[in-house]
Amino acid sequence: MAIAELDWRSPTGADWRVELIKLTDAIWELYQRHPGLAEAFRTMEIMPQSGIRAFAEAVSRLQAHGFLLEDAVLAIDTLVDLVGDCFLGWHALGQADRQQGTRMEAMVAQWRREACALPDHAEQIGGMITVMQGGARPWWERKRDLVLDGLQQRYSPTTR
Repeated sequence: MAIAELDWRSPTGADWRVELIKLTDAIWELYQRHPGLAEAFRTMEIMPQSGIRAFAEAVSRLQAHGFLLEDAVLAIDTLVDLVGDCFLGWHALGQADRQQGTRMEAMVAQWRREACALPDHAEQIGGMITVMQGGARPWWERKRDLVLDGLQQRYSPTTR
């Protein structure tokens, strides 16, 4: 299965943040090569054995950095869910719209109309338009980094 081609392990000696970036980057790239895989994982009733093994190894690697089991499981599960959800959302926006163009183009147009209709919130709506026009990968990386920053504050062995 496609999971076998997942190259997610960091070099020996990498810190936990580098490990998690490598893991999530590898998952994102796997989904780019196999776009249907993110949805298949979301709806799968049974996880492939290789997926279970990779999850367990990723948790174990975090434990080796001083994370408690529960914290390591939560971190890996959160990031794996987040990368899948983010990828699926952006992938859907790239699909053709019923009219013409992409769903992204239709959504940006809708948000622009709302910005005009709601001048008191035009700045905030414009902020999201900027996100949409900025692309999937930069937005994914910002989301991932927000989670990693939270992990640093809450769970990192250096903060205990």
